[in-house]
Amino acid sequence: AVLSKARALALQNELLAAFSAARFQKKLNELSRECGEAKDKKTSYHSALKRLIRKEQVKIIPSYGFDASDEGVTEMLTAFQTFEEDPDVYVNSVAIQEALQQKKMASPRNDCSIR
Repeated sequence: AVLSKARALALQNELLAAFSAARFQKKLNELSRECGEAKDKKTSYHSALKRLIRKEQVKIIPSYGFDASDEGVTEMLTAFQTFEEDPDVYVNSVAIQEALQQKKMASPRNDCSIR
C-alpha cells in the first residue's frame, strides 16, 4: 500500500494512541520489570515486546491497506521510508519511540533497552 503524507500521519497518530494507552503501558511496564530482574530473560523480553507491539499494529494497519501480519508491518515500515526526511513524520516517530521506551521507569541496573 502507498501512503500519502496525511494518511501516514493519521496512521502514526493511531499507533501513538495505542502505544500510549494505559493498558498497553501497563503491559510494557510489566515486561520492563521482568527484564530488570533477570538478565537471562533479555531474548525472551525482546520477543515478548515485539509480540506486544505487533498485537497493536495489526489492529490498526488494515485500515491503511496493509495486511494484519508480519508482512503487513514490514510493508508499512517500508512505506514510511518515503517520509524519512519529513519533519512532521519524524516528530511523530520520536513520540512513538518515546512511548515504547518507558523512560520514566528506567533504572540504572536495568540493562535492557527497548528500540
